[in-house]
Amino acid sequence: MRSETGRKTSLVFGILSLVVAIFIPLAGVILGIIGLNVTREKGHEDRDLILNWLGIGLSIVAWIIYFISYLG
Repeated sequence: MRSETGRKTSLVFGILSLVVAIFIPLAGVILGIIGLNVTREKGHEDRDLILNWLGIGLSIVAWIIYFISYLG
């Protein structure tokens, strides 16, 4: 059984990675990776994994968009 603290921590990192990904993509990737590690240590919960992966993906997309707009 997962501890309540680990569950909340991975959820918070997932939400933060989504929010921060728009403004600071590198921080979004870092928070998403930390959230994935916490999720794997404390036990899998699909919602937390999805949030963290979405945060990482959104960060990468934002990074690409920022890079393209910088070149153009």
